[in-house]
Amino acid sequence: MAKSMKLVAVVATALCFTSLLSFALAAKDPKTVEGLVYCDSCRVKYKTELSDYIAGATVALECKESEGGEVVYSREVVSDQSGTYKIPIEGCHAKLCQVRLVKSPKPECSEIVADGLSSARIDLTPSVGSDPELIRYANDLGFMKKESLPECAKVLEEMFIHG
Repeated sequence: MAKSMKLVAVVATALCFTSLLSFALAAKDPKTVEGLVYCDSCRVKYKTELSDYIAGATVALECKESEGGEVVYSREVVSDQSGTYKIPIEGCHAKLCQVRLVKSPKPECSEIVADGLSSARIDLTPSVGSDPELIRYANDLGFMKKESLPECAKVLEEMFIHG
């Protein structure tokens, strides 16, 4: 009888421990979407050493419950001095979101290209892990300069020779 009571106690303790462990490692909803806004100085649709980050750029986030569904959460923010934007999404339970460029404070670098440079999709499906900040990082978003800089030819040549 004493052996069976000990066995029951060990099994009960193990079950409690695994329940607590599962709770601690449970998937959590992200709380922030973060990314960078830059100026594509060479009009090549990717960053080069001549690209610079844009402070004061307006970025919008739109979230939907499903593909093609209705927008259930939206927010606009402005990038900081380093070109970084942080969009709080606490309370948003949508799973499909997209950030997109809205407006550049730099008239010489304000062209929005309708492809991967001007928007980024973000999956807000909860993930298992220990990220204490629960941040989702978006791909960098870039405005294009009206005309590429004269030094772009040299930079691009070096990139292709050494890259």
